[in-house]
Amino acid sequence: RPADPQNDFDGIMNELNIARGHLKVVFKLYCTEGATATKGIEGMGKNQFGVFCDETELDEHGKDDGGDAIPLATIDRIFIRANYDRSAESAFQVDTPDASVEVPGNAPTKTQDKDTSQMNLIEFVAACVRLAYHRYRDPSITERVHKFMQLLGQNPCFSAIDDEVCRRM
Repeated sequence: RPADPQNDFDGIMNELNIARGHLKVVFKLYCTEGATATKGIEGMGKNQFGVFCDETELDEHGKDDGGDAIPLATIDRIFIRANYDRSAESAFQVDTPDASVEVPGNAPTKTQDKDTSQMNLIEFVAACVRLAYHRYRDPSITERVHKFMQLLGQNPCFSAIDDEVCRRM
């Protein structure tokens, strides 16, 4: 039986709120992967996202967590979709002498909004929810997200992240 959508939404928001600091640290960690200057630290590129997925072993069949392997093509589509969704949702703003006016039907293209090759923190979190959806087969997306956050915490790469630092973020 499918879960109640409102309860699922509330559950997802609770899971993400609990993992907020950890997700920020993980995001920053992978943003610096291969960066040669501080300018590249604000966004995660497709290659950096791929490294994150590889080190989290998402493209392998779940050893202890019972999750499904996520094909590399799906991982690529998740990056593209999460990166595109945020720009498509925002309304195109026009500055007038009075105030900023929303122009209906003029959603910005990705090039107007920002570079398509970089994912921000909000897009990264959206991508994590999509990864959880593809990794696990529970009827509730909340359970899928919960298992995904446990998977992140169990990865040896993330064990060095200080929980106290994460709580303060």
